[in-house]
Amino acid sequence: MANRRFEMYEYRQVIYRMRQGESDRAIAKAKVMGRRKAAELRQIAQAEGWLSKGPLPEDSELAARLENKSQPTVQSSLVAPYADEVESWWKEGIQKCLAL
Repeated sequence: MANRRFEMYEYRQVIYRMRQGESDRAIAKAKVMGRRKAAELRQIAQAEGWLSKGPLPEDSELAARLENKSQPTVQSSLVAPYADEVESWWKEGIQKCLAL
């Protein structure tokens, strides 16, 4: 279940369960969402006031707050600073470097 995408109705269901007083552990035991993800959602929901009484947030509001962090981070290459050297080694036929 790691790294799976959640639909808006699943987020709404978890927020509803949190409003009812269920713990993150109980939500995970029901196999709705993992404890870590539920804890993250609980923090956001508390900050946004979604756990108070009243109507559940609209899907557009949930999406605006939750989906923005799903963009993958891009790590720059660790070899980039040495690109010229690596290219020259490749042209010379050097395949691997033995280091102790």
